[in-house]
Amino acid sequence: MTTPIERLARALAVNHVRASVAAERFNDTCRSSLMGSTRNWGNTQRVIIVTGAGASHAAAGLPLGREAADLLCSSQFGKENWKLETHEFSAELERLAIQFGLDREEFETRLLALRKFGEQRLLSDLTRIYGRRDHPSFVYDLIAHLLKHRFCDAVINFNFDELLDQAIDDELGEENYLRVVSDGDVPNDLQDAWSRPRYSGRPLYIKPHGTASHPQTLRFTRESYYLLPHALARMLQGLFQAAPVLLVPIGFRMQSSEFSSILRKLHRDSRITYINTALPESPKDQPSVPRELIRVTRRSTLESVLGQLWKAVTKCFRDTLCPRGVERHRFVSALLGSSITSPLDEGEGLDSYLGDRVVVEVGLAIAKAKGFINIAQLTNGRAGYYFSRLQEVDPRAPRDLSNYCDILGLVEEPKSYGRQAYRILDHIDTSSRTTLITSRSRFMRQLGGFMAKMKAALSPQSSLHWDRLARLPRKTLMAMYDGDEVETEHPRKGRFSRPFGLTSYLPTLTAFKLRTLSILQSRGWNRLLVVAESGQWLLEDRISHAISLKPRKHLHLIVADPIYANELTRRYEDHSIEINVMPWWLHNQHFTLVLSGADLLDGLYYERRLRALSISVFDVHASPQSRSLLETFAAYRIISQRFEKNSTIFTVSASDVRSELRDLWRKN
Repeated sequence: MTTPIERLARALAVNHVRASVAAERFNDTCRSSLMGSTRNWGNTQRVIIVTGAGASHAAAGLPLGREAADLLCSSQFGKENWKLETHEFSAELERLAIQFGLDREEFETRLLALRKFGEQRLLSDLTRIYGRRDHPSFVYDLIAHLLKHRFCDAVINFNFDELLDQAIDDELGEENYLRVVSDGDVPNDLQDAWSRPRYSGRPLYIKPHGTASHPQTLRFTRESYYLLPHALARMLQGLFQAAPVLLVPIGFRMQSSEFSSILRKLHRDSRITYINTALPESPKDQPSVPRELIRVTRRSTLESVLGQLWKAVTKCFRDTLCPRGVERHRFVSALLGSSITSPLDEGEGLDSYLGDRVVVEVGLAIAKAKGFINIAQLTNGRAGYYFSRLQEVDPRAPRDLSNYCDILGLVEEPKSYGRQAYRILDHIDTSSRTTLITSRSRFMRQLGGFMAKMKAALSPQSSLHWDRLARLPRKTLMAMYDGDEVETEHPRKGRFSRPFGLTSYLPTLTAFKLRTLSILQSRGWNRLLVVAESGQWLLEDRISHAISLKPRKHLHLIVADPIYANELTRRYEDHSIEINVMPWWLHNQHFTLVLSGADLLDGLYYERRLRALSISVFDVHASPQSRSLLETFAAYRIISQRFEKNSTIFTVSASDVRSELRDLWRKN
C-alpha cells in the first residue's frame, strides 16, 4: 500500500519522463528509467501546482488573509493614513454582510469595504504588505525546481507577493518560462496550445490575482474575480479541460471564486492532491474527482513535507537516471532564509542579504564548474544578478564581480584572456597548457580552506548561521561538484544553430541523457565524433557499455580539457580512439555525431561559449544542412592539431577542411 506522498511523487516522476521523450517512447522509457511496477503510470497528461497564502506564510511569515485585513485596519495602516472612522468602516462591513451575505471577518470582505474609502490607498497598502521578493525559502525553491525540470507543467500562484516569482526567475531564467499576469502576457498561440492534450512548450507561471510590483493588476474582490481577462480565462480553461490533470494545491483553500468557476469543467479523469492542514470542502457544482490530503501540521511543516516529497521523487528513478538534486536550495534557505527579519519592510537588512547571496552564489558556481570558472558564467548567472542588485542598494559594494573571486581566494588563470577565468587552486599547475578542471580529490583537499574564506566573507549574522549548519555546506558544495555541470534551457532567438536546420530541441537534461544513450545504442554506426568540454560523460558505465556492445568502433574526440584523456584511452582500449585538445576559448560548438563510414546518421548539437552553464540541445538528423557539422569537426581537428604543436595560426580554409575529411575517413 502506497502513501499519498509516494503516489504524488510517482506522478511527478512520470510527468518528468513524459516531458522528456516523444509520446511513442514514453512507455519504454518509464519501464527503463523508473522503479516499481510497470503498470498504472496513470493517464494524467499534465501536473499543475496551485499556491495560496499558506505557502507564503510558511515561506516567509507573510500574513494570512485575516491577519492582513487586521493590519490594513490597524492604526499602522488604516485609521491614521485613511482618516477612517471606526463606525464608518463597521457600517460598510455590516452593509456588505446584509446585502450580499458576506462574512465580515473575511479578508475579501474587508478589502471590499476599504475600497469604498480609497482604492489607490488600498492598493498602496497592499503593495507595502506583499511587495516582497527577497526571502529564500526551500518551499518556493523546490516548487521552482519542479517547474524547471518539468516535474510539473504549470504553477498558478494566487498570492500578491513575489517570493515565488523570484525563486522561479532564479531557477529558470526569464527566457525559459512564460509568466502570465494579464491579458497582454498571453501569446496568441498559447491560448490554444494548452487546449491540446500534450503540451511541449515552455513551463507556465500564472498569477490570476495580479502581482504587488504592479498594483493596478491586483484583483481582490468578487467583482474583479469575475472580470478575469478573457485571454487569461480561456488559457486557464484549456489547462484544466483538454486532458486529465493532477492538481496539487499547496497552502491554498480553493476558495477563489473565478478558479472554482473554471474547475466546474475539470476533466473527469483528473484528480486532486492537497498539501494543506485540512481537506477543504469540495464545491457542490464541481465534478466529483478523487481527492486526497498530504497533511501539514506544526510538527510536520510544509517545508518538511515537501522535503519528504522530493526524497520520494528521487526514489522513483533508477540510479542511472537520477534527477538533479536540491542540495543548493536547502543550503541557501537554511543559511540566508532569516537574513531579512521584518515581514513588512524588505529594505531592512537587504544590503547584507544581497552581499551574502553573492558570496554564496560564487561559491556554488565554482563548485558546479569543477573548480574552474569563467567570469562570464558568474556575470550571466545568479551571482551576476545579485551583484547588480547589491550595486543598486549599496554604494559601498565592490565595483566588479571579480573582486568577490579575489575575496574567496580564487586564482586568476594566466592562460585565459585578462581577468576572465579563475580556479579554486592555491597554486598554478604549469605542467599543462590545457588541464584546468580540478580533479575531485584535489577539489576535496582545497574545500576546507575555500569554505573558511566563504564564511569569513559573510555578514556576522550569516556567519553564525553557517556554524549551525554542521556538514551541510561541505555536502552541498560536493553535490554541486558531482552533479551535472550544465543545464538545459529554451533556445534563445538569434542562435546560429538555426542555419543547420535544427528545430527539435530537448527540453530537459533527462531528455539529453536519454537521447544520447538512444543514439549510441542504435544500429549501423561505426564512427563517433565528439566535441566536448572534457569527455567525462563517456566514462559513465551505461555509455561505455552501449559503445562496447558494438564491434570495434572509431572514436574521434576533441576536448577542451584533457583531464580524463588517459582514463578514456584505457576505458576504450578495445576500440580505435583518438583524442585531440582544443582549448575552451577557441570553440563554442559541441556535438555528438554517429556515422556509418562518412555518412552522418544521427546526433546532438549545442553551443557552449566560454564554459556557459546553460545549453540548448538540438537533435541532429541526416540532411544537407547538418552535414556542415562534419566540416566544423574537421576544422576543429585542424585547429587542435596546430594548437598541440604550439602554432598560433588558427585560420582554416575550405581546402584544408576537404583534405582533413579525406584523412579522417581513411582512418579505418
